[in-house]
Amino acid sequence: MEITALTALELGKKIKAGEVTVEEAVKAQLEKIKERDSVYNCYVTVMEEEALKRAAEVQVYLWQSRIISAQKVS
Repeated sequence: MEITALTALELGKKIKAGEVTVEEAVKAQLEKIKERDSVYNCYVTVMEEEALKRAAEVQVYLWQSRIISAQKVS
């Protein structure tokens, strides 16, 4: 499964089901940026550290809110 090819709704469903973590989704997008920016040169600033930190915070919130089950995520 290519995470970056999913629609927002598809990705949201996979995150909710515990099939994908928020961190995995963010890392996949950051990798796409790294791959393509040399071609398109369209990013002024990529805040990788901040994005990964926020992704971890959101994932914890989801686990704590029981939106997804922490048992499903390995």
